[in-house]
Amino acid sequence: MSVDQTVQKVNAAVRESTNVKPSATGDAFGQFSAKASAWVGSKWAFLAAVLVIAGWAATGPLFHYSDTWQLVINTGTTIVTFIMVFLIQNTQNRDARAINLKLDELIHSIDKAV
Repeated sequence: MSVDQTVQKVNAAVRESTNVKPSATGDAFGQFSAKASAWVGSKWAFLAAVLVIAGWAATGPLFHYSDTWQLVINTGTTIVTFIMVFLIQNTQNRDARAINLKLDELIHSIDKAV
């Protein structure tokens, strides 16, 4: 098998193992994580976050910059950060698995490495 064929085979395996589309494997969290990380990394998610912060800041005078007003943003950001840790970890695990699959196949395709 040539190196080009091996690389094509590896690319197909990586695409299959890191597929963002729902698969029949039943890994609901993996599917959710892939979709969520794709959306959270978009410019629209960033815009939504900026608008939430701007809205919160604009209500400061209305609530007299109270402790409750500050607690709302602190609690919200803590919850979002806590959830994002798991989504980011899942994405990193998927990426690491894809890279390792590719490297393994490339190493195995070299006759001297065997």
